[in-house]
Amino acid sequence: MILAMVKKFLATAWLAAVALSAQAQYRIIGDVTGIDDGTLLYLTLVGKEHVNIDSTTIRNGHFEFSGGRVDKPKWALVKIKGSFVATCDFYLENGDIAIQGERYRAKASGTPINRQYDEYNSDINSMGNTIYSLNVNISMEQDAARRDSLKAELKKTEQLQRTKELNFIRRYPDSPISLRIAGYLVPRMSATEALAAISLLSEQQQQDEEIIQAKRRAEQLAKVEAGAVAPDFTLPTDKGAQLSLSAYKGKYVMIDFWASWCGPCRASFPAIAAFHKKYGSQLAIVGVSLDRGEPAWRKALSEEKCTWAQAWDQQGMAARSYAVSAIPLLVLIGPDGKIIGRYSKADITDELQRLFGE
Repeated sequence: MILAMVKKFLATAWLAAVALSAQAQYRIIGDVTGIDDGTLLYLTLVGKEHVNIDSTTIRNGHFEFSGGRVDKPKWALVKIKGSFVATCDFYLENGDIAIQGERYRAKASGTPINRQYDEYNSDINSMGNTIYSLNVNISMEQDAARRDSLKAELKKTEQLQRTKELNFIRRYPDSPISLRIAGYLVPRMSATEALAAISLLSEQQQQDEEIIQAKRRAEQLAKVEAGAVAPDFTLPTDKGAQLSLSAYKGKYVMIDFWASWCGPCRASFPAIAAFHKKYGSQLAIVGVSLDRGEPAWRKALSEEKCTWAQAWDQQGMAARSYAVSAIPLLVLIGPDGKIIGRYSKADITDELQRLFGE
């Protein structure tokens, strides 16, 4: 009798496990117009994994994918073979996911994270089109007053988008979408802003490897933000001497972090040369190359005909002390030896005009 009871218990437990497993599986049911019968579709994971995990063909606009348990929601695509544009991007998670719409404009619904994703796309991501249009219009506008008006509108729109992004993280601190937002938002923030944004994520989300790295960088960046004392460095120059930043104390200094292999860095040199010509009596400009090889560095200096001070940061010591993660980067330092700010070429133009006038 005991044996029969044990067998019955095991059988019941097994059936419960099977039922739970079945509920945990994912199923994608697609109905999409504009795709020819027999077209091969891939189910693809986005990100580091970026791999096709399944394929199927479409019949009369209908297709299906199904699979086992997903341990956590993952950003995914349904793609037509040979196409670079996805039919639908969504989050693969357990449950029934419905994909409906047109060939390249289908949407996913039916599961919790995809409902959040629809909210994100409708309320936040859609603002990207407005921002893109404003940037295009600014680049084409010839009238200075109209251009300034467009810039003000762009700044207001970007601020609104950021507010919405941070509010989304507040509402859904455990969401993979919030993790994704933080991933692209934090590198564009000041250290204070970045650390505040990271704190909005749940404790579990903050253990993500990329977020941990972003937090470390923000903590480093906090040491070299506006108001901080500029770290000193001594580096060899192209003239065979040694250049120390401390020698410029009492003057405005602009450090240009660059490298010979960096196209945008090289493209910015005419603007740097113009700054040197216009503000040379008020502003010391110091180029700091991150090249590993001296010949490439010297060749670039010759080709660009640089007339301002140049130093070689072969070991990356200065770059690390200034938390440089991307180049070109311009750092402006005041006569008191404190950092005024970190800028792109466009942003520093306005700052120099503010400091020294037209």
